[in-house]
Amino acid sequence: MLSIQGLEIDYLRAELKKMKEIHRIHEGVLVQSIYEWIMSNEGMGMGDAATTMEEAENIVKNWRIKCKNIK
Repeated sequence: MLSIQGLEIDYLRAELKKMKEIHRIHEGVLVQSIYEWIMSNEGMGMGDAATTMEEAENIVKNWRIKCKNIK
C-alpha cells in the first residue's frame, strides 16, 4: 500500500512528464513559426528550406540557453 506522500510524488512525476512534453511541443511550434517567417520574409526558395529549418532550430536552442541563464 502506497502512502499519501508516495501517491503525491507519483502524481507530481506524472505532471512533470506532461509539462515536459507540452514544452517540447511548444518549442516545435516556435521553430516552425520562425522557419515560416524566415522563408516568407527573406525571399527563400525551396532549396533553402533545410538550412532555414536548421537556423530556426538554432535560434530556439540559443533562446533556451539564454532563458536558463536568467535568474
